[in-house]
Amino acid sequence: MKSLFLIITLFNSAFFGLKAQDTVFVDKHIFPSPVRNVFNVGREVYIKTGESLYLLKDGEWVDQKIQFKKAYVFFKDNFYESDFIPNTELFDASSMKDLIPQKGLFITTAAQKGSQLFIASGSDLFEYHIFDHYTKSYYNKSIRDIFINDSLKVISTYSGIYINDTFRLSQPEYSNGPLTVINNSYYLNCDELFEFFPPDSTSLISNATNIFAGNIRKLVTWNGNTYSQNTQSINLLSDKFDLTPIHKEYEYLDLEPIPEGLLFSTADGKCLFYDGNQVVQLVDIRIRIRDIYPSENIIYLSSDDGVYTFENLNPLTLKKISDTRLNVHTEKDNFGNTWISTENGLYILSKDYPKVLPIIEGIEFNREAFLYYNDSIYVGAVDGLYTLNAVEVSKSYIPAVINKLEPNSPFGIQQVLLVILLLGIIGIVVYIFVRKKKSIVSISEDPRSNHLNLEHLEELIIENKLNSVEAIASYLDTNTVQLNRNFREFNITPGKFLKKVKLKHAKKLINEGKSLEEVGKKIGYSLRFLKNELQ
Repeated sequence: MKSLFLIITLFNSAFFGLKAQDTVFVDKHIFPSPVRNVFNVGREVYIKTGESLYLLKDGEWVDQKIQFKKAYVFFKDNFYESDFIPNTELFDASSMKDLIPQKGLFITTAAQKGSQLFIASGSDLFEYHIFDHYTKSYYNKSIRDIFINDSLKVISTYSGIYINDTFRLSQPEYSNGPLTVINNSYYLNCDELFEFFPPDSTSLISNATNIFAGNIRKLVTWNGNTYSQNTQSINLLSDKFDLTPIHKEYEYLDLEPIPEGLLFSTADGKCLFYDGNQVVQLVDIRIRIRDIYPSENIIYLSSDDGVYTFENLNPLTLKKISDTRLNVHTEKDNFGNTWISTENGLYILSKDYPKVLPIIEGIEFNREAFLYYNDSIYVGAVDGLYTLNAVEVSKSYIPAVINKLEPNSPFGIQQVLLVILLLGIIGIVVYIFVRKKKSIVSISEDPRSNHLNLEHLEELIIENKLNSVEAIASYLDTNTVQLNRNFREFNITPGKFLKKVKLKHAKKLINEGKSLEEVGKKIGYSLRFLKNELQ
C-alpha cells in the first residue's frame, strides 16, 4: 500500500459517491507542460496538459497524440474543448486542503480510478489513495483503551477520557490502561486507580499503588478474587484494595486470567503462570512480550520479534506464527481470522491464506487498544481510533488482497504452500543478487533504525533513472511511508532530495554542453521548470 505523506485525514466529499473514508497523499506527477484538468471517461482517467492529452494505462501516462486548440478538454459523448472549466466539472477540494502540497487552492478538477484519486490544481497533478475498508475518528488522540457496551462508550486516551462521544472526564486527565468492570463497578487505570461512576464521576483509590508495587496498569478477576498488574509486581487485592504481592522481580507488561489460573508477561520475554499457590515459568522467548491473548486452549504472545503460540500450557508446543515486528496485541474474530496490531500497522492472518496480510500499514497502534464488538473491530493508534467491519474485511477485503497477490490461484493450503516453496527458491536466488547490488543502502522495517547513505543513493538515482519517490522506494525494497521515516534524520523529504539530485545532475549535463531540451528529456522535467529552477 503506497503512502508518501504521513498526513491522514477524513475525506467527507460526496465525490463519485465515495463513503466517508481516509484519503492519503501518494505522489505529485510531473509532465513536460502544465496540467490543465483531469477527468473521467467511464472508468478511465485522462489528463489535459498544455501540449497533450494523456490516458492512465497500467500505471503510466500514455500520450494520445491528439491536438487541441483550447486550454481545457472534457468528455460528453466525445471529447470537446473549452476556454474555461464549467461549474459542473469543478471539484471542491476545501475539505482536503491540508493534503494538497502547495501554498493555496487553485481551480481544481478531479477523477477517480478504483482507490486512486487524482486532483489537478495550480498546473500540477496530485495522486491520492482512498482507503475504503476502514474509518477513523478521534483524530490526533493517542487511544489507550476502547470500552463499548449497549449503554456506555468510553474512549480512553493519553490526553483525556471521553464518554459517549459527548464530553470528557475532569479526572483522571488521561488513561494508560484498560477500563475494567468488576462486580458491576467500573475502574480506570492511569498510573493510579480510579473508580468510575458513569457517566461523569470518579474517585481515587489511593492504596492500589505504592512505591514497591509501581504504577497500576490492569485489573482482572479469577477464582472470586481481584488481581492487579502493576509495573513492578502482580498482586492480590483485598476488598479495600490493599496489595499483597504474589510475584515481584520483573517489569510486568500484561496479565490475563484463564480457567486454570493467571498468566502474566515481562519486559524480558517471560510468560509466567500462577495456579493460586505458586508461580512457574512457562516460556522464555528472551524478548519483550507486551500482550497475552488466551483463546480456548491456545495462548497467543505478542512480542517484539513476532507472534508466538503454545497450547494447553505446554511449553514444548511453542511456535512462531507471525514475523511481524513490534507487536502490541493479538486477537481472533468469529471468522477464524487472527488480528495483529503492531507499531508498524495492523495485519491479519486469514484461515484461507498462510501469510500475514496488511490491513492498515504505516500506523503505530497502541498496546491493548483493541476491541471486537458486534462484528466491528476498534483499534487505537497514536493518531486516532480506527474502525473496521469484520464481516466486510473477511468477505471482501481479504479475498481481494489474496487475489491481488496471487491472481487466478485456488486458495487451497496445499497449492499455496507449493507456490510459496517455488517462490522461496526463486527468492533466495534473487535475494543473493539484490543483496550484492544494494549492500550499501539498507532500510530497516523498524522505524527507529535508519541507515541511508545519501551519497550512494544519489548515484543510484542517476544510474537507474529513478524519477519518482515510488521508484526509489521500490528499488530499495521498501514503501514510501518507510522511506519518508528514514529520511527524517536528514531533515529533508524524499521528494525534495530527489529534486535536489535531479537539478544537480541537470547542471552537470549543461556544463557538459547538453542543451536544455536534452537535459529535460533525461531527467523528466519540462523546459519551463528547468529555466525557472536554473535561472
